[in-house]
Amino acid sequence: MGNNEELSPDVIYLDRNENNYGPAPKCFEVIKDINFKRFSWYSRAFEKQIKGDLSYRLSKDYKLSEKQIILGYGGEDLLKQVVHCYLKNGDTLLVPKYSWWYYKSIAAEVGGKSSEFPLYAGDESYHYDVDGLLKIYEKEKPK
Repeated sequence: MGNNEELSPDVIYLDRNENNYGPAPKCFEVIKDINFKRFSWYSRAFEKQIKGDLSYRLSKDYKLSEKQIILGYGGEDLLKQVVHCYLKNGDTLLVPKYSWWYYKSIAAEVGGKSSEFPLYAGDESYHYDVDGLLKIYEKEKPK
C-alpha cells in the first residue's frame, strides 16, 4: 500500500501487529498531563544496571532472574530476539521447506545459514518424514 492510499476501515490486517481501533479513550485522560519526554526518549534503564523497568518489575514479582525474561512487541520480534541470541555466525537454523521466509532472513542477519527439511503433502495437511528429518539434523548440526 502506498503512502497516498487511504486505509480502509473495513480491512483488518491481522499480520501487521497493528491496533485497528486506536487507544482506549481512558488513555487520553491519563496521558494529557504527562511530560512528553517520557514518550519521546529511550529508557535509561541501563544506567540502573537493568534491562528495563518492566522486565525488572516482573523479575522481582515472579522471583526470576531478569535474564530469564524476554519482552517484545509481537511474535516476530520475540522470534528475532531468540534467533539473534542463540544463532551465531556460521551456525545453521533448520526450517521447514514450506514456511515463512523470515526465518531465513533473521538467520542471515547474524551470519547464520538455514537448511530446509522437506514436508510432504497429505490429503488434508503436510507431514514430516521424521527419519529424514533426523538424517538432516545429524548432517547439518543445526542450533
